[in-house]
Amino acid sequence: MTIKRGEGRRLVPLDALGDHEGTDLAPMDTLSADQIYERRWALTVLEEVLARLSDEYRAVGKAALFDRLKKLLTDEPDRPSQAEIADEFGMTENAVKQAFHRVVVNPNGTRAYVANAFSSDVSVIDTSTNTVVATVALENSSYGVAITPDGGHACFTNPTGNSVSVIDTSSNTVVAIVAVGNVPYGIAISPDGSRAYVTNNQDDSVSVIDTSTNTVVATVTVGSAPYGVAITPDGTRVYVANTLSNNVSVIDTSTNTVVATVAVENGRWAISSALCNSALLLAQHLPLR
Repeated sequence: MTIKRGEGRRLVPLDALGDHEGTDLAPMDTLSADQIYERRWALTVLEEVLARLSDEYRAVGKAALFDRLKKLLTDEPDRPSQAEIADEFGMTENAVKQAFHRVVVNPNGTRAYVANAFSSDVSVIDTSTNTVVATVALENSSYGVAITPDGGHACFTNPTGNSVSVIDTSSNTVVAIVAVGNVPYGIAISPDGSRAYVTNNQDDSVSVIDTSTNTVVATVTVGSAPYGVAITPDGTRVYVANTLSNNVSVIDTSTNTVVATVAVENGRWAISSALCNSALLLAQHLPLR
């Protein structure tokens, strides 16, 4: 006689199984469709940025340095310290810090602008000779840097001065100082050059600057301790990495309102706030193709 599969076994109602195995049956993702879309877009931005940075470092023969610097962007317990990387590559620890941010290249690739946090000035580098051709003094130490799409102006955040310094790149002079929020760090400029977005780390806000008048036209409340910032290629969305709340605020640029908040830690795709901060800050001059 043939025995049917499962015959003789005690049947367990699905409801009872749910009581005992609730954790296994719980939904893996409770986000809305819009939140899932925004999260995936943020992850795509981060992945694209890291891929492009990898290509740039490899093109100049510094693939090993990039691989080590990338380790710093994770929360892994065995990640190297900045001092260890500096010693490994014969650099100063400050130079390693500079490798993460505080530098931007103009659109035609002829000049690089470096924010020197400890000397309160900006170094202008001729990329054809790799020499400093000008040094622009600032009133306060600088941190984040962005350049307008036409290359005419470079903007630097001043955390200790709660301001943004605007440099005319044709004369290498400061032409405006814009008061923003408390301890500004990241800055990004819209693709059309009309707006600059500045993260105010201690105000939990973003200042929106009209670049034609160098005035703040809006202040947007975001997550806790905002740091990095990036803008989509079409200029419709601004992504802000919030260090302490471990999420990304998505700003609609037409209304200057937060339309989504994206968690950046999710299972195997967990992204540390450091990675989000650094990648988004570096993304400001690396638009998606």
